[in-house]
Amino acid sequence: MKNIHLTSADVAKRYHISDTSVHYIFLQYLDIKRLPLPEILSVDEVFLNIDYKHKYALVLMDFKSGDVVDILPNR
Repeated sequence: MKNIHLTSADVAKRYHISDTSVHYIFLQYLDIKRLPLPEILSVDEVFLNIDYKHKYALVLMDFKSGDVVDILPNR
């Protein structure tokens, strides 16, 4: 998973395991510190219409600074 261009499905296929197993193993050894949430969190959905499953994206922003906190693939 060091190569950011590989998906969990790519790794799973290479090692003959499920992509769910790749996720579990990855999270087992990863310790990501969560960033603090802003004082005011702005939530908005953006219409993308990329495909049937992903018509909207959820955007979380710091209302005061305008910095994007996260973008999620659907609402």
